[in-house]
Amino acid sequence: MAPELATGYPSLKNANMVPTIFSKMVRGQLYAATCLPKITVSGYLGELKNEGDTVEIATSPRTKTGKYVRGQKIDFFSEVGEKLTLTVDKSRYWSQKYDRLDLKQTHLKMMGTDAAKNAASQISIDIETEFFAAMPAMAHARNVGATAGVKSGIYKLGTAAAPQILSAKNTAAYISQFFSVIAEQNVKDGDGGKSVVCPEWARHYLVNSPDLKDASASGQKSTLETNRLGTIFGIEVYTSNLLEPIDVSGQTYKAWPFLACARGAINFAINLTEVETVKPSDMFCTVAKGIVLYG
Repeated sequence: MAPELATGYPSLKNANMVPTIFSKMVRGQLYAATCLPKITVSGYLGELKNEGDTVEIATSPRTKTGKYVRGQKIDFFSEVGEKLTLTVDKSRYWSQKYDRLDLKQTHLKMMGTDAAKNAASQISIDIETEFFAAMPAMAHARNVGATAGVKSGIYKLGTAAAPQILSAKNTAAYISQFFSVIAEQNVKDGDGGKSVVCPEWARHYLVNSPDLKDASASGQKSTLETNRLGTIFGIEVYTSNLLEPIDVSGQTYKAWPFLACARGAINFAINLTEVETVKPSDMFCTVAKGIVLYG
């Protein structure tokens, strides 16, 4: 905004005597942080690159034991685990189109690496937002609600209709329940990392949690010193701005999901199928577009 003018003083700007300068520097776009590759397994991507949209994954056979007394005949068990099917049946595209005169005159690299990076960032955000919206329906019935825990049923994780009320005093304790709920499904420490994705606002509560501020008592660095979350009670904690609240009918509040998982329980694959730059025959413009396959 230009400074105000005294009455009767002419505007040099309006008379084109003060030029407009366009900076050679470019302000980058701000994209939400993503964490999907960190909380899932994506080791089957190579098998999907050339053909097919599904991968059949064998499950290790189960082993049974029995009590033994001297001289008895033993029973033999043959039990094969159910196969898992990874289906890659979703896709997204991105595209940009600019007149070639504009491309010639602008100082921005409209079709360069920055454009590709921006497209990749936006696709990551869109896919992760879609995944987070679908993830609650994937949960085992005994891993959710006010009586979570497949064996004990003692963990109060809350529901959309009756959510848990969190604060700096109890958020860390609330998250600690996820480790036990997952462990009751026989997921051991060696079966892959355990993660929880929290709404971004939960970071404030966790960083200011009395338990984590005094983490030195357990040999860890205090959040006062690091201002980061990392691993809490054996669970890698991520915060995301991509989690959406759930509107509760008849209530003024919104319920927010906290998503916890064992990394080995979810498979994710994405394949950058094609990227191309074309010049349409009926227009003086350049088009860049790409498509990805994922599931």
